Amino acid sequence: MVNGEQKADCLHCNQRLSATSKNDTSHLKDHLEKRCPKKHIKVDICQQFLNYNLKKDGSVALENSNFSQEVSRKELATMVVMHEYPLAIVDHVGFRRFVHSLNPNFKLISRNTLKNDIMKMYANERVALKKLFEDYEARIAITTDMWTASHQKRGYMAVTAHFIDEEWVLHNKTLR
Repeated sequence: MVNGEQKADCLHCNQRLSATSKNDTSHLKDHLEKRCPKKHIKVDICQQFLNYNLKKDGSVALENSNFSQEVSRKELATMVVMHEYPLAIVDHVGFRRFVHSLNPNFKLISRNTLKNDIMKMYANERVALKKLFEDYEARIAITTDMWTASHQKRGYMAVTAHFIDEEWVLHNKTLR
């Protein structure tokens, strides 16, 4: 009640609106859908999560948690490549339940999307490697290796480049 008149406060922008029974409620709906300046602002999802961090001295500190769907998808693709998991792992019920228990906000992807993510990672790595070797003046040794995946009976040939950088550190990069 303000000056004997019933008012309603907007939960988003705190604007006071008339709430008398003779005015209907359509102006409240219009305010929310069209005029409220704060209702339709996108809030960064990482501001809505808090994690606790246990320190060495035994104290606990609350910190913002940064969740990113893109980073999680990249890490999933990296995990599948690194451990030679089948692409169909994202279809397994146990895997889906496990991921949901870790973070229900992560939207699981299909195996085709996972394959596309892996191919994008490959293309990005290839461009970065081309850029690295573009102005490289030292020698590069190229070798081939044969190997078989642990879960398949097929053989693969890997073409690897070996080189020493400016700090005399030996590097090897798989080309194909």
